[in-house]
Amino acid sequence: MGPAIAGQSFAVLQILVVGYAFALPQLVAHGILKGTSRHRVLAYALVTQAAVNIGLSVALVDKYGIEGVSVATIIPLVLTHFIVLPIYTCGVLELPFWKYLRDSYSLPAALSLLLVALAGAFPLSVSSYAQLIGYSAAVAGIVFSLAFMLALNKDPFGRLMGFLSRTGRSRD
Repeated sequence: MGPAIAGQSFAVLQILVVGYAFALPQLVAHGILKGTSRHRVLAYALVTQAAVNIGLSVALVDKYGIEGVSVATIIPLVLTHFIVLPIYTCGVLELPFWKYLRDSYSLPAALSLLLVALAGAFPLSVSSYAQLIGYSAAVAGIVFSLAFMLALNKDPFGRLMGFLSRTGRSRD
């Protein structure tokens, strides 16, 4: 598509990644609210988010173009997923708000910072779809492995390591 589109696409992607960094850790809250039959509030919040997104997109597209639309997307996304849903979920679960935020964002933030550091230390240039798929698979493997190890507390992790070591010895 050319360098002009690539530059604009990269800017949009950067804006959207910031917004979704706030939204994705709250997918657990979506499941909790659905599982506890509190999905009506979730639905209202998401419909309101979509309506605000459309309104802001229309307001910003003429002046700022596609970047304005991406900003219009993340503003209600962040407000919904970083403020509205956590407050409601904390009320449902009777949890302290700041503890909930810390616990739901600390692991994703740590993994994201690690990936940013790795990308800075080992810059890659992707020139084909095969390279993009391979690079994406490697990053996904690293993230999954680290998240799996960090999410387990010591007892299940110790049992898993014990199982793996026993399995490895039985093959020898």
